[in-house]
Amino acid sequence: NLLITSKNVGNGKTSWATRIGLSYIKKYANNYAWKENCPVLYISVPEFLADRKQFSNKELIDKCHEIENQIRTAQLVIFDDIATKYDMSDTDRDALYSWINFRINNKLSCIFTSNVTSDRLQDSVGCRVATRITDCSKKIIEFTGPCMRGVSV
Repeated sequence: NLLITSKNVGNGKTSWATRIGLSYIKKYANNYAWKENCPVLYISVPEFLADRKQFSNKELIDKCHEIENQIRTAQLVIFDDIATKYDMSDTDRDALYSWINFRINNKLSCIFTSNVTSDRLQDSVGCRVATRITDCSKKIIEFTGPCMRGVSV
C-alpha cells in the first residue's frame, strides 16, 4: 500500500497513482484471474461518496453497489483525494473505513492520494480511517512541488 500526499493541488499525485495502476495492469495482463475480476479500480472518493447519497436515482444506486463490490475484489484500488474539503459525514467515514479495513484484512493493495499530509489526515477522515491508511502504507510519499496544471512541458 502507498500513500501519496501533498499540501498542494495539481502536482502529480493522481497522475502517478494512475501510472502505477496502468503498470500493474500491463504486468499482469495475461493473468487469467483478471478476466473475471476488476484488476485496478479508480475511485474519486469525494465524488463516489456524494453519488452514494443520490437515493432517488435507482440506476446510480445500482452502479454504486456494483462499485462497492469491486472495491472488495479488485487487485488494486486507487482511492483518490481521500481527504479533501468535502464535508465527510460519520456515514461516509464508516463506509470508507469498512472498504479500507476489508482490503487490508484481505491483503489487497491500495494507493491513497490526499491533499493533506499524513499528520493532518485524521482531521479530514477521522482517526480510525487515518490510522488504517497510515499504518498499512508501506510507503508515504509527500510531493512538495507547486501546482503544474496548465504549465506546458
